[in-house]
Amino acid sequence: MESLENAGIIRELEQWKKQSIVYEKLFSSETLGSSARKVEQIRNLMSIAARYRSTDNAMAMRLIRNERRLLERSAFPSLAARVLFRISNLIFERRVNEESRKLIQENSSAIQSSLSYAGFPELVDSISKGMNSALGLVAKSVSFQVKGDDRMSVSVEAIRQEKGTYDLSYTSTLSGGEYGSRSLHFGPELSKFFSANNAEALLRGKAVRIENGEWLQLDFTDRDKKGNFLIKRYPESYGFNIRQELEKLPLKDKALQDAIIRRLEKGQNVTVQLGEGKAEKVITLLANPGGMNFELKDLSGKKVELASLFTKAPERQGTARYVKEKTSRKWIRQQG
Repeated sequence: MESLENAGIIRELEQWKKQSIVYEKLFSSETLGSSARKVEQIRNLMSIAARYRSTDNAMAMRLIRNERRLLERSAFPSLAARVLFRISNLIFERRVNEESRKLIQENSSAIQSSLSYAGFPELVDSISKGMNSALGLVAKSVSFQVKGDDRMSVSVEAIRQEKGTYDLSYTSTLSGGEYGSRSLHFGPELSKFFSANNAEALLRGKAVRIENGEWLQLDFTDRDKKGNFLIKRYPESYGFNIRQELEKLPLKDKALQDAIIRRLEKGQNVTVQLGEGKAEKVITLLANPGGMNFELKDLSGKKVELASLFTKAPERQGTARYVKEKTSRKWIRQQG
C-alpha cells in the first residue's frame, strides 16, 4: 500500500499510463514513439516533480529523475542533442516551478485565512506543517463547550489534490441537551464560509447567511452516507430579501434595522419591539428563508402570527357601541 506522501504522485503517473493505453488504440506506434511524444512525457514528469518536490520520500523523486534520463536518451540518442534539449528545457522547467510555487503559496494562504475565519487560528501551524511536508491528508480535531452542557467537536481535513494544492473540509458535531447528537459537513465548496458560530447555529436548526449572499439551513429529514444532515441552500435568486421583509414589520425603532439584520444573518434570535404605546408588543425574530419570512415568537417562546398581534379583541355583550344611521346621519348610542 502506497504511503500518503506518494499517493498523489502514483495517481498522476497512473493517469498518464491510462491515457497512453487509450492512445495506443487511436494512433500508430510510430506516432506514440516519436520524440515529440517523449518530450511531452518528460515535461509531464517535470510538472509532477515540481508539485511534489517537498515530499519527505526522496525515492519517488529519484525514480522520476531516472525515468526522465531514460526518455531523454531515447528521444535524443546524440549527447549533443540531449545537451541542447536540456538547455532549452531550462526555461520550461523554471516556468513550471514558478507556477507551481505560486499556486501552492496562494492555496496555503487561503487555507490559513479559512482556519482563522472558522475560529481555529491555533491549527494554522500544525496544518501548514503537514501541507509543507506534502502529506496526502492532514487532519486535526478540536472540541469545546458551547451553550449549557452542550459540546461542539470539529474535525478539519486538508486533502492534497493533483496540482499540489489542498482542499479543506470541516465536519461538526453538536452533542448534548435537547438535540442528542447532530452532525454537518462543509465540503471544499463551502469550507471558506465555515465558522464555528455558523455551524452551531445550523445544528440548532437556524438559518445563516454566508458571504456569497446564500442562506443555509439544515434538512433534518435527510442525511448523507456518513450520517451528516444535508444542507439546504437558498441563493439570492431564490428571492428572500431580509431587508424588505423587515420593513414590513411595524418596528418601534427603525434605526436598529441594520443591527437586527446582522444578527438575523448569523442565525440569532433577535428581540424587537413592534408598535407603539398601548399596542406595543415584544417578540423575537428568527430568519426563515425557506418560507421567505420570519419566525415570530412571544416572550414565552410560543409561535405567533403578525396579524394576531394587533387584532382588536372582540367586544363583549352589554358594552356601548356606536352606529351611524343612514336616514338621520347622526351618531346614536346603542346598548348591545
